[in-house]
Amino acid sequence: MGLPLAIKAHGDGDLALAEHHYKRALQQDEKSSVVYQNYGSLLRSIERYDDAEVIFLQGISLFPRDIGILTNYANFLRESPKPKIASSIFYYLQVFRLLLSKGSQSPLDKRVIQCLVNVISILREQRLHHLTLKLIKDVLQRESTNPSLILNLFLVLDEIDPSSVSTPFDTDELKNILLCSYEGVDVMCKLEILFGFANHALKNDSPVEAYNLFEKGISLAEEVTPEDDNYDKVRKIVTCNGWNLGCTLLKLQDLRRGWVLFEHGLVTPADGKQRWQRALSKPFDSKELILWRGESLSNKRILLLEEQAIGDVMMFCSLISSILNEADRVGLFLSPRLKPIYQRTLANYIESGHLLLFTKEDYKTNNIKPYDFDFQSPIGSICQYRFSSVNAYAPIVPCLLADPKSSSQLSNKYFPNGRNACTTVGISWRGGGKGPRIKQKSIEESLFFSFLQGLGSNIKFISLQYGKYKKLLSKWQRDGLDIVSDPSVNPLEDMDTWLSQVSLCDAVISVANTTIHGAGGLNIPTMCLLSRHADWRWFDDSRVNRSYWYPSVSIARQSSTNSWDKAFEMTTEWVKNDFAQPNLCLSTLAL
Repeated sequence: MGLPLAIKAHGDGDLALAEHHYKRALQQDEKSSVVYQNYGSLLRSIERYDDAEVIFLQGISLFPRDIGILTNYANFLRESPKPKIASSIFYYLQVFRLLLSKGSQSPLDKRVIQCLVNVISILREQRLHHLTLKLIKDVLQRESTNPSLILNLFLVLDEIDPSSVSTPFDTDELKNILLCSYEGVDVMCKLEILFGFANHALKNDSPVEAYNLFEKGISLAEEVTPEDDNYDKVRKIVTCNGWNLGCTLLKLQDLRRGWVLFEHGLVTPADGKQRWQRALSKPFDSKELILWRGESLSNKRILLLEEQAIGDVMMFCSLISSILNEADRVGLFLSPRLKPIYQRTLANYIESGHLLLFTKEDYKTNNIKPYDFDFQSPIGSICQYRFSSVNAYAPIVPCLLADPKSSSQLSNKYFPNGRNACTTVGISWRGGGKGPRIKQKSIEESLFFSFLQGLGSNIKFISLQYGKYKKLLSKWQRDGLDIVSDPSVNPLEDMDTWLSQVSLCDAVISVANTTIHGAGGLNIPTMCLLSRHADWRWFDDSRVNRSYWYPSVSIARQSSTNSWDKAFEMTTEWVKNDFAQPNLCLSTLAL
């Protein structure tokens, strides 16, 4: 009786009871693949991913040709917090072969097509365009009007270099086919078509059209109720597309629309330990303390919550003076690493009682209570309500203050005979992030060393790079580079001392990592060597030569061919011109 009761409870939404009965079914040695398929899916839905994988694999070992378990496990591998893309494709293709072996030949049935669409979507997401194109061509010979396949073909043709592939397909013709099929497909397919067109519009320099298509998709998605089987899938496709579109619009200088869609990052999954794109420290839920939606803060108290990485918090905190000038009181919920920096930087506000700083320890000891505030907000969410114009940024410069005592001690350590007439330049060459993103945002070490050697002999460098680089820096010293390497300064453990180290620099040259936020916050002349894979914090337009967050930060961009030559030339000229600060040149693109 365990399985029927489990299925009923699962259908009724009583997941705890359903899990109880699924366990009973397993204990009763239930000989059905359904128990493994459903139980694995339940565990996945309540985010017990390791337990879900165990159940799926047990089911596959007992029922290796069961399409239901294989499909659910393939979906799990693709969509879990730590996706296993290659394994996901393997199981989708297993399902595909099983379906064909059961007589699903031509025309292909819906299950076969869905497996193919899943594989094709993954291949396209992994930018394996030629393989994707070949598979789509083969399938379209038998299924020439399937909207999902045509949409993926449409998007591949958008992304692939036309000169690198011979194809008889025309994007305008495919677009017309999709528009003709729009009314005859389900909600999920309609959303895919709308968001696919939105991405197409972005790639063709039509951000307003992209935003309008996304808004149409939002309206359509709102018609799907929680009772609908596709409800969770609809929410995910909306949030992921909203986040991606928002980031793109921010890079295109459309701050008004971009920051609104930036909110989707709070519920858009991220790879790795950080569960969401905008990971959040949140002591109180929205029932205990309501979220701020842009209301007047006159005579009101607001708690701002740190999110994402340390550099992001520092960047958003550069705007806090504007909120302090509006609200009666502001609370700032920070990591312990940042607390001493902002205790000093914002000391006047703290002494007047206008600003309160908190960490998780204050929450644990009950030193912060929801009724002390009228609103709470992720700190990045303030932008959509108060910072939709570039002119609103950098309200106070500098927006960070280093500890003068610590700076003096480090100066005596690094320059025991005084600084003389040499110029001190801080450097950092390795980007932050995870996996491939680190390499994309970094400069190869030997290339960077050669560039530094060409900057002149009257420069003393200070390594601001976090991480273990003692051997590399020793080699650079042996090879003639005058560089300070101080392993006792570790920003991962002591951010405050690291900021004091940054403050000793006359100028800074760095890739886009936390160093930019420290140097820019201190208002030190800084050159950001910006990767062509830069994220939403930077404008895409090559004419933009300065950060809108930090007036002292100039930009030298990597070329579209991944060359750093022009960026190095520009930086060398900047050094020769005594680190001249440029005016903020913005695009004239009409949005």
